[in-house]
Amino acid sequence: MSVTLTWDAPDQSIIRLIYGPNWTQKDFQIALGQLASTLNSVHHSTHIIIDQGQADVSPGIFLTHAKSLCAITDHPNAGAVVVVGASDSARELCEMAANRNTFCNNLRFAPMLDDAYNILFHLDFVASINNLLPDSWPR
Repeated sequence: MSVTLTWDAPDQSIIRLIYGPNWTQKDFQIALGQLASTLNSVHHSTHIIIDQGQADVSPGIFLTHAKSLCAITDHPNAGAVVVVGASDSARELCEMAANRNTFCNNLRFAPMLDDAYNILFHLDFVASINNLLPDSWPR
């Protein structure tokens, strides 16, 4: 299978979906089902990294996949979604859709995997600080 799903953190706080060079639409659909099952298997927030670094994904295909992936983000255990290696065109299409509130307002992009980890670290840090602040403080 050329779209694989793996835990990317020992505490099961990050799932990584890795597109291989010869992925197919069927591979993507199978991985999407595995993603839903994996989110059902935990009882905490889990971030999702979509790693397209090894794959050639056209902007139109990516937009279709983004819609499917963003539907998963409604799952109560789904955290942030970070896409690694998307083309500039794919990113622009998703940002336009998000600006129109079409879908995926919480989709983030990173050029490299390390950048994705930094984004998730920052989000978790801000969330932990916000949990420490009194409710009366502005967020």
